[in-house]
Amino acid sequence: MNILLVGNAGNFMRLMINRLNKEGHRVFVLTEEPKKGYSLKKVFEVYHFSYEDACVREVLESIMPQVVVFLGAYDHNFSWNRVENTAASYAAGLTNILMNYTALKKGRFVYLSSESVFGGGSAQFMTEDDPTGAYSKKGQAIAIGEDICKNYARMGNDVVILRLDHLYGEIRKKEDTDTICADMCLEAVQTGEIIASQNEKIMLLHEADAVEFIYQIMVAKDHKHTLYQLSSGEKMSRYELAQAVAAGMENEVSIVEEENKKYREVMLSGKRYDEEFGSRVLHHAETDVEKIAAYFSSCLLYTSPSPRERG
Repeated sequence: MNILLVGNAGNFMRLMINRLNKEGHRVFVLTEEPKKGYSLKKVFEVYHFSYEDACVREVLESIMPQVVVFLGAYDHNFSWNRVENTAASYAAGLTNILMNYTALKKGRFVYLSSESVFGGGSAQFMTEDDPTGAYSKKGQAIAIGEDICKNYARMGNDVVILRLDHLYGEIRKKEDTDTICADMCLEAVQTGEIIASQNEKIMLLHEADAVEFIYQIMVAKDHKHTLYQLSSGEKMSRYELAQAVAAGMENEVSIVEEENKKYREVMLSGKRYDEEFGSRVLHHAETDVEKIAAYFSSCLLYTSPSPRERG
């Protein structure tokens, strides 16, 4: 199949490209990243355009992809420092690609969302039927993206929304730091301590497992629903996650119990996906996070002195 990935070249996209190449698919990439210094292997062709550009239609017509994956929540081409402008650009770019792709009546559009579409109530399992209520502006924009995709699905188009639960993975580039695991690694390096609650439960999904789940959707002949949540199903407390991060750090890291925290992470139920496609995770946060933190710490050890060393 011809498959178009829309997003930036972080570790998550590279894992996806490797999986698709392994199965013999031709991979194309559409990105807003500049051409200068851009490097991405095992890709048939890379297109550097704004997602809102009229050229998107020509790109789609030349590729005629059977599947388009819009990385959405995991596309770091979008800078959320200027939220209003970014949110408008995000929605406009998504709509432009969706409108032109569905006009081809060629294949399946996959939109990647995240747990951020839910607000910070008490930790609980959220299902696909629960109403969204994003806490952050970015989460609100991603939720609006879900609504746009649902509208196109109602018009008879093959559109699938995949909502990923607390994605994590290797931290090798700036694009890989937008995860709860990376946040704790940065906190440990910068302050020598991690603030975490023993009562707050979360579930982490490794990038490699997420790629496998997404791939099953790409190649499935049919699907019963428009929206699926992808989850490891393995609960751990933020305090346990902090312990795993601290264990992998080169320097000593203290863990401070957080009290009276108003915002609580949610957990996503992956039951719908599991019942239809089956799911098996190969990566487990309690063992993987320590290795990820160790690699992160060793890479920064000689370039970013700890707060204690800076005095």
